[in-house]
Amino acid sequence: GDPESVLLAVAATIPLYGFLALTDRLPSLRALRDLLIDRLGFLLASMSRMELLYLGFLAGTTEEVLFRGFLQPWLEDMWGWAGGLVFSNMIFALLHWITPVYGLVAGLLGAYLGLSLDLGPERNLATPILIHALYDFLALQVIASLWRQREISRRLPMDPSEDEPY
Repeated sequence: GDPESVLLAVAATIPLYGFLALTDRLPSLRALRDLLIDRLGFLLASMSRMELLYLGFLAGTTEEVLFRGFLQPWLEDMWGWAGGLVFSNMIFALLHWITPVYGLVAGLLGAYLGLSLDLGPERNLATPILIHALYDFLALQVIASLWRQREISRRLPMDPSEDEPY
């Protein structure tokens, strides 16, 4: 895309990255983050940054082509702009349903991506693709990093003074 679209997409990714910080502050989001660390952490931690970048761009591109490039416009033809946005992201949420909270988060993220389709002067599929890909790349890195931190803390020897009763 043009430099303006790329800059717009990068800027629109910042609030989503800020959302990752909330996963430590809200119990239901912390539980979701911990579930992802448990299920995906080992695999993601074994990957290089380039592999995580590729994975993020693969998921971001394929999902956005399907949901924002095909499904949302198709549903808009039947139910108007708002109907296309809502129904395409209900499907997006259902297909990401790991837990109810994850489904809700995915649906809200999908709506954000659906709105980003129309951020510039004309509809541009590159915008949600780049936002989704960058967000996935950052989120995958966070999960890998948190898994590594958890594993390191599990392996640290206990303080000997804690083992000796006084």
